[in-house]
Amino acid sequence: MTLSGQNQESLNYKSAGVDIAAGNELVERIKPIAARTRTA
Repeated sequence: MTLSGQNQESLNYKSAGVDIAAGNELVERIKPIAARTRTA
């Protein structure tokens, strides 16, 4: 859905401020911590 007369800029993760590489690094860093919370 678009409104006529508005600028059509593409929105993507990077332009929204999301850093995929940093997110992946965080996941790798917390994996050992998360694994220790498993009870069964």
